[in-house]
Amino acid sequence: MNLEIHEVRNDEFDAVADLFHEGDDYHREAMPELFRPESPVRTEEFLKSFIGNDDARIFVAVLDGEVIGLVQFSVIDTGDRPTMFSRKLVFVDSLVVRTRHRRQGVGKALMSYVQDWAAEHDIPNIELTVYGFNRAAIQLYEDLGYETMMRRMRFKVE
Repeated sequence: MNLEIHEVRNDEFDAVADLFHEGDDYHREAMPELFRPESPVRTEEFLKSFIGNDDARIFVAVLDGEVIGLVQFSVIDTGDRPTMFSRKLVFVDSLVVRTRHRRQGVGKALMSYVQDWAAEHDIPNIELTVYGFNRAAIQLYEDLGYETMMRRMRFKVE
């Protein structure tokens, strides 16, 4: 597989918006009570905000000219808190791989790219959240060495 990973470019916005939509559909199907039936498509303005932005990036995975995966992340400085040390970290907001390309190493390649980027920018930690229903993503992150730091839970009051 000849996979190329690079920062999103202007000519890839439509493909990236479509890929975000595919990821949104996956979440919507799993938790329809939480996700809107139709979320707004990521606008070109939204996507352009990542180009040249030091604090937020989108990297895409391209195979044979087709965008088949993306990772969106932000750089966060948590600041001092009364009980916690200040930390600088990369927070992965989204990792999406086209359904037909899943379990082929695309997600792993994108996350490895982010890890290399963080190391180059002297950012010592990467964090993310993942929904409990997304077992494949949880397994990917665990296989890459990610550890659960906390657990967010809910109770539905009827």
